[in-house]
Amino acid sequence: IFEAKSHIEGGKRVEGTSCSATWVEDVASLRPDVTLIVQGGAFFGEQVCDPAWLDSYEDRILSLVRAMGPAAGRVLIATVPYPMDRWRWGNLLDRVDCFNAMLRRTEQKLTGG
Repeated sequence: IFEAKSHIEGGKRVEGTSCSATWVEDVASLRPDVTLIVQGGAFFGEQVCDPAWLDSYEDRILSLVRAMGPAAGRVLIATVPYPMDRWRWGNLLDRVDCFNAMLRRTEQKLTGG
């Protein structure tokens, strides 16, 4: 969702991009009845339960959805599932809970519920 930072790969600078970089253009072109936002959890660092980080993430989602406007159709936000087996470590389940609570609040703001 956030713009990725530039990094060096194979000795060359690679400009970061966000998976959300083309959301507005995509929905304008496709005009879906429903837009499903599905988040991954690979980035779940310690910050994911920090209120300031969560507020920033929520603001970004709200901004993107508002920018997509009516062309996005009905917007639904999926919660992140708990990881399985070797992907479960430390307090990761607590982090998923923090993130999903923010996603639920965000969707409520979008739906007025």
